[in-house]
This record gives sequence, C-alpha cells and structure tokens, in this order.
Amino acid sequence: DRYIGVSEQRKRPRSPIVPRCPRCDIPLCRIKVRNIPVHTCPDCGGEFVEAARLKALERRPDPAWSEDQKDAFCEQADQSNDLNDIVCPRCARVMRKYLFRDYARLQVDQCEECGCYWLDAGELEKMQILSRERMERMTEEDWQRVEHRALVEMTGGAAQPREGPSRQG
Repeated sequence: DRYIGVSEQRKRPRSPIVPRCPRCDIPLCRIKVRNIPVHTCPDCGGEFVEAARLKALERRPDPAWSEDQKDAFCEQADQSNDLNDIVCPRCARVMRKYLFRDYARLQVDQCEECGCYWLDAGELEKMQILSRERMERMTEEDWQRVEHRALVEMTGGAAQPREGPSRQG
C-alpha cells in the first residue's frame, strides 16, 4: 500500500499550498479585486499577482476614486515600497525590483522565474491611476500604434497597417 499508482494519486484531492507574505511571513488571503483573483496580506496590505491578471487589473481603476483617495493611494505606495530583497511566494526565488512599465514613479517586485508580481500596499492603485493618466494623454497616433501592436501580437506578426476610419475617443 505504500506505493500508489499515478492514476490513484491524481484522484486524491491536492492540499493547496497557501502562499506566504514575503514581508510579514504570514499566509496570504485569496480575494477578488475588480472580479480578478489576487492574494493579499491581511497585515501589510501587499498583493501577490500573476502577470496576466496584473495586466487586466492595471486597466481597471475604480471610477469612484476621489482626488483625495488617489493622492492617499500614491502616498501609501511611496511610503510602503521597501528596498529590501524579497522572495517569491510561489517559487522562493529572489524577486527583481524595477520601474513598472516605465512609470518613473512606481517600483515593483517581479519574479524572473514565474513572472508573478509583489505589489506593496497602494502600488496596485497607484499603477491603475498612472495607467489611466497615460491613457487620457494618448493621441490618435498613439492609439493607432497600440492597436497595431495588439493586432501584430494576435496574428503572430502577419498584420499590416490598415487604412480606414480613425478611433473615436
């Protein structure tokens, strides 16, 4: 009975591994932010997010935020950003610090092994605010470049620039 076949092992329910906060070393809680699952620390407020989910969250700021709330999120993010190295909750590798999407005012931690991100308290909201500001400043030409880049990604490089009506924004 000590040796169980692979098919039997697959039938057994897996015990989920709960990621731990790289700052506080306590279990992270799984929550939904704007209907997207993330892991958050109930103590420090940091968030552990997969790359694809972060990309979706970046473009979904809460439209009800007041200017005072936005300022508070940005200040919280600036104060909470710790310069110490942290270890990825998923694969235990040291995470790399860098400026997210060339936002000069937002430094985040990313695991080069699994691609996940650690965001200190307020950094997700600051990212959303900066993303919204960037989109509001985009010109028609900027939007055309973004649309073309997306089309190239979807078609594997076979996309040709299209002529036609411009984007209404």
